[in-house]
Amino acid sequence: MKKSFAFFIPLILTIFLLSACAVPQPTYTLAPSATDTTSPSKEPQPMDTLTPTMTEAPIPTTTETPAPTGTQAPLVFSVLNASGQYQMSSQFTLYANTAGGNYSASATYNGSGVVSYQCKFDVFMTHQLVCNGGPVPFNKTVYIKLINSDTNEVVYNNTMKFAGFVPTPTGMDCQVEPQWNGRIPAHQQGVNCFAMTCMQNGVFFYGNNNTCENPWPFDWNFYHPLYTPPAP
Repeated sequence: MKKSFAFFIPLILTIFLLSACAVPQPTYTLAPSATDTTSPSKEPQPMDTLTPTMTEAPIPTTTETPAPTGTQAPLVFSVLNASGQYQMSSQFTLYANTAGGNYSASATYNGSGVVSYQCKFDVFMTHQLVCNGGPVPFNKTVYIKLINSDTNEVVYNNTMKFAGFVPTPTGMDCQVEPQWNGRIPAHQQGVNCFAMTCMQNGVFFYGNNNTCENPWPFDWNFYHPLYTPPAP
């Protein structure tokens, strides 16, 4: 019996050792490294794309400041011409440094005669102010006043002479005799001195023995062989 028991002791130890070896060992899994692209990784969750809202930016309010303006240049006028039709009308033209405005004018002559004018800027020559009015004596000093129609202020004044062709009155016939280079001593009054007698429709109108002593008093000119018409 002792021999049999001694035989079983090594057998029992052997079985025990084998059982111990058969105990399952725990397994370990290495975590994937950060640089390992082949190891599975969690898919990133898609993020919502932020869409910018169309919020209208506030418009800054500004206060407009008028640009500084220099001192306005004074009105300057100058005479360009003056003409007319005998006993019918007259006209004069002024050059203005500023085109625009409403104007009228008046003319005074012989200390009493007054003529009114309406003035407008020329459509094409915009700086030319043309004034039209009644008749005035030719080749005599006329005093002109230009008036601002909106304020009644006199903005320009000057003197001028109107030129134009004055026809001889209807039915007028003048006998003109030069008073130089003649044979009669009494008629040697000087060059351009004339004696004349004028008849209108057969009736005596005017007589003058010497136009150098008594200048011709009429607007229309008398004709003679040496007469030269004035330039237009």
